[in-house]
Amino acid sequence: MRKFTATALTLYLLAAGFSYAAELDNYYLEQFGESVPTATKAVLKSASAPQLRKCDMPVRKAVRNDWNKLENSTQKTLSKYLSKPVLLGESTASSSGGHFIIHYATTGSDLPNPVAPYTVASWVQKVADTFEEVYAKEATPSGMGYSPPATPYHVYLQQLANRGAFGFTDPVTDSNNFVILTGQSASSYITIDNDFSDSLYHPYNGLPGLQITAAHEFHHAIQYFYNYFFESWYAEATSTWMEDEAYDTVNQLYTYSSDYLLSPTTSLNTPVSIYTGGGYGRWIFNRLIAENHNTSSIRLIWEKLRNTSSNGNDIQMIPVINSSLNDQSSSFSNEFSLFAKRLYKQDWTSHTNELSLLYNVPLAINATYTNFPVNTASSPLPTATLPAYSFGYYKFQPTNSSVPINLRISLSATAGLNVTALKKTTGGIITEYPLTTNGGPLIIDSFGVPGVSE
Repeated sequence: MRKFTATALTLYLLAAGFSYAAELDNYYLEQFGESVPTATKAVLKSASAPQLRKCDMPVRKAVRNDWNKLENSTQKTLSKYLSKPVLLGESTASSSGGHFIIHYATTGSDLPNPVAPYTVASWVQKVADTFEEVYAKEATPSGMGYSPPATPYHVYLQQLANRGAFGFTDPVTDSNNFVILTGQSASSYITIDNDFSDSLYHPYNGLPGLQITAAHEFHHAIQYFYNYFFESWYAEATSTWMEDEAYDTVNQLYTYSSDYLLSPTTSLNTPVSIYTGGGYGRWIFNRLIAENHNTSSIRLIWEKLRNTSSNGNDIQMIPVINSSLNDQSSSFSNEFSLFAKRLYKQDWTSHTNELSLLYNVPLAINATYTNFPVNTASSPLPTATLPAYSFGYYKFQPTNSSVPINLRISLSATAGLNVTALKKTTGGIITEYPLTTNGGPLIIDSFGVPGVSE
């Protein structure tokens, strides 16, 4: 018999949970590459070190949310980063469909230096054409049906490699850097790297980098238009998911999902980070929802948010997701349980030619047991502590003489948990044993017989 102790916790991770205002100022100064006092740098490095970011939207949104908490001197320093780009010798080009105006420099460090075979003129045209492609895929009835922001929409080309970003989407603000809202909707503009030629973007230099960034950032523009008050983790999960829906062959998003597979015990709504899979890596949950329903299910979540009132703070997305799924005869709990099982079973129904990319790292297993019985004398101890919206895997393998014919798993705590055992044969056949409604033990029959692998 194995005794499994589990505790359901809610994990609160704050992007900037500081004890005094000066640390909040220094956090944002560091995030934008400004120097901070040496005395505080060690604290910031341990708590919130600047990160290489795919998209700068989350930190830019966060600093605007915290704007009134910052010192005047910090606001003055950061304002230059939060304003529309100033491009030397600025010129513009309109897209063929009239939905976009592309702004670019004709001299200075922001002047595009595109990879062959593009010239500056042909690259700017390719940018315009690519955004028109994205518009057609995301914001037309024949595409994915999202409501588009007002057009012509403005896109700026700027050297961003030194910031470690592919691009970002910013809301339009007033002279005091406060977001201008119409109801809860915000107009916005996009800034992307000027040419994606720097080594930072390898192997997505040139057109591939442009394609996924345009797909990603334009969906942020849609998100701001729907409702400014979203949580950034789901905004990034959706924009990253959109990259593969718009440009299926580029596949950068698997770089981020690998971090999630390595640490599924971190919360689904953990803050955005390319190092933990926060935000970006969570796109795979959207694939699960889209497969179980259809791609319009993701749009329905954002439309649900569109009609959700805010008290001036960002709206928690998991209740919004749950409410939208309720409308589709499902629930967040149900889909999240299916998600945990599908990651293990690998029975995806779309993008199946990309499974090797998705599983370029193994799915993390919390603990493996081969000696029975498993109890408080076992190593590691059979105990799980999981934050909310996370899951863990525990493996039992019948590899020695102590294995029982039937495996009995008793749980000492089940509140807030959804528990399922999956028996896998050497031929890959998987049988599910869900926890009974009364919380009784899981009985896995014929566990210790030939042909069972785990």
